[in-house]
Amino acid sequence: MTGLLGRHRHLTRAACFAATIMTFAQQAQASSDDAWAELEVAVRQACLNAVGGMITVNTINVDPYGSESYAFAVMVGPEQGAPADRVVVCAYDKFKQSAEVSGLF
Repeated sequence: MTGLLGRHRHLTRAACFAATIMTFAQQAQASSDDAWAELEVAVRQACLNAVGGMITVNTINVDPYGSESYAFAVMVGPEQGAPADRVVVCAYDKFKQSAEVSGLF
């Protein structure tokens, strides 16, 4: 009987430990998701500011993950005074928190 109770206690402790680890992992994931969402907003705003009047941005696709140092955005819209859509690529430096844009494609 003691052997069975000992195993039960061991399983109960293991289950509690696993539940605790899962809770911490979920909290870390949630804060990580929040951080990526905040970075996406920062990239979007910096890139829209950096494009200036080159194009009227109708669409912007942001990749906040990008590389270790940079996040990227692709902006599409018409050039001033032209009907055809053009593309501008934006690189956002994650460390300097600044954006630079390409020429028109």
